[in-house]
Amino acid sequence: MSSRMTSLRNNCLDGDQPLLVATSETLESFQDDVRYLWCPSDIPVYETPPSAMDFLRNHVAVSRPCIIRNAITTRPRTHEDATAHGDNTCAHANEAIPLQLTLDDLTGLIRANEDGNGNDCDGGISLPLLCVDVTPDGHGDCLRKVAIDNETTQEEKVFVKPMERKMTISSFSNRLRRGRCKQQQQDVDSQRTLDRIFLSSPGSEETFDEGGGDDSEEDFWDDCVLYYSRQNDCLREELSPLWNLKAPSNATADTDGDHTAAYLFPRSFPWAEEAFFGNKPRGPDAVNLWMGDERAVSAMHKDHYENLFYVLSGEKVFGLCPPSDAPFLYEQEVLAGRFRSSEASTVEGNEEIEEPKRKWSVVLDKEAEAANSNSYSKVHWIATDLFGKVGSDSDPNRIHRDEEFPMSRYAHPITKRSNQDFRNDSDMVDDKNSA
Repeated sequence: MSSRMTSLRNNCLDGDQPLLVATSETLESFQDDVRYLWCPSDIPVYETPPSAMDFLRNHVAVSRPCIIRNAITTRPRTHEDATAHGDNTCAHANEAIPLQLTLDDLTGLIRANEDGNGNDCDGGISLPLLCVDVTPDGHGDCLRKVAIDNETTQEEKVFVKPMERKMTISSFSNRLRRGRCKQQQQDVDSQRTLDRIFLSSPGSEETFDEGGGDDSEEDFWDDCVLYYSRQNDCLREELSPLWNLKAPSNATADTDGDHTAAYLFPRSFPWAEEAFFGNKPRGPDAVNLWMGDERAVSAMHKDHYENLFYVLSGEKVFGLCPPSDAPFLYEQEVLAGRFRSSEASTVEGNEEIEEPKRKWSVVLDKEAEAANSNSYSKVHWIATDLFGKVGSDSDPNRIHRDEEFPMSRYAHPITKRSNQDFRNDSDMVDDKNSA
């Protein structure tokens, strides 16, 4: 009996010729091999950073993730700090504890500069205005359904970036908290959220420059999801006052036993530098600080960097796939755009029906050399979401996904939660993944 043949077409730029043709038995055998070789059991957890050789051999070289605890530590300043961490003895023993910082801690450390010039005021620490990502539902930098032609409601999947607004860190904190409290009272269907169809909006992208003190749009902010997630070395650039913040005297320690570090945040990690660069160590290309809550969801994407994530507070959920899963993820060329918010038109009618005060649309990105034409730019993005909310085999969402992306069943998605609270050690995640 002949074996069923399967073509892998999803990574073809022209979509006509398959990259390879394989039998279902071959794909199932490949799936088993990857499962046993990549992460045959739970993700390894280190209580202290591993040696550079162990890190290189067991994780970097084989693209295998791990969790490293106690990677950034500090000494408790007071007995209250120690007992809050859940250890009544470490304050007396002067033992190091994981570094913990909440958004409230940051707003307490930093006095945001309302005019955005970043100068110190009376010796205090100040920041310029933050460029914050704003979305209607927490899903940004992902594929959304957009009606390209508003007259015919022609629907197409578009890579949509968040809208950006400038605000102080205190405004960001207040709006994030208010929106979270309001939306927690609502029962939101995540699949229905992603099925929402947005209209395309003509014209160029709006430029926003808000100081953050105007509360006239607070109802609008309550219905948005805010997320600070710059990818441009933001901690060392626009947040440089925080990056250069000195640690309290005799309060910091790193895992190599050097207790003389002058900064709150370590400049790098020697064990990682040696693993990545050998005998020519250098610092990281970028150091970013991300701030948000559980409503902000990152879409499945490829990342070619060696990433180290440190959870300062709360919890971050990682969805990971090995590089060998790339043929099963349906990377496609799609239009690109950005969310836009504008005042909703007012229609006379039933006053008991509460209409949104603002509406969301998508502005398509035009080619740089064709700004005055209808030539739009495109990007390559993964079309399937292996970490979406699906249930059993009979779940309609799973059935729809399996029908639209049949090859995704050969992928190896794993999910890992990394958290930081006052009862557990902090986690640093080595994110070794393709998507």
